[in-house]
Amino acid sequence: MAFPEFGFGWLYTELRHKLEEELDFSVEVVHSTRLKALLQGQHGVVVPRIHLPLCTSKVLVMEWISGHKVNDVRALRRARISAHAVGVKVEAAFAEMTFVHGYLHADPHPGNIMVRAKGRRGLGSYVGSGSWQPFEFCRRHTPVLPAARADRGAAGQGAAAGGVHPKASRSGRRACVRAEPPAARGLVVLLDHGCYLKLQEATRRTYCRLWCSLFAGDRAGAAAAAIELGGQRAGQILPIILSQRARTNDG
Repeated sequence: MAFPEFGFGWLYTELRHKLEEELDFSVEVVHSTRLKALLQGQHGVVVPRIHLPLCTSKVLVMEWISGHKVNDVRALRRARISAHAVGVKVEAAFAEMTFVHGYLHADPHPGNIMVRAKGRRGLGSYVGSGSWQPFEFCRRHTPVLPAARADRGAAGQGAAAGGVHPKASRSGRRACVRAEPPAARGLVVLLDHGCYLKLQEATRRTYCRLWCSLFAGDRAGAAAAAIELGGQRAGQILPIILSQRARTNDG
């Protein structure tokens, strides 16, 4: 080894364990289901539904949701979704995961965070439901031409009420969506729940104390919390890294 003084044995053990989890979809089902329950209060965040009867350790079937990558600002603007509001929702979701539950999505890159317009439903909303039939899905989402609707008479009206969406109603829904404020339109979709970081309760509380101390300007408290998390060296550098402020002689 080039640097025998550095012990990297823990890294191999950790990577092996995480890779085994990533390749076992039953673990992702557990993570996804738990996060969905934990974030019920986050109304701007969506975790795709898992279809349990179709899942195994090698197969994962979940709700399909179309949307835009969270960092595709141009696409968000075209959809009239506020990028700032999306950022606030992402921040709130991960803050709750970290500081409240100690249960954190460990791979939150832009490919795993999507944004869709509020009100849109994915194909997976129908798959696995008690009324799911391929023909029924097509019937409900195929517009009825005016002439055909007129020929149906009362029966046509009943069919429209039962789920066939005429053009007028689709236009009305689009108008309602356009009228909705951009800040309220975007829903954040969290994907890929194969790898999670689970904080011990003591670690979660200490980490909360670290950030509370930083926001309160309590350098001594931040240093004490950092020492608990990572030792004396962490107490010296962690508050500086997180606050981006150099320590002074009196701090």
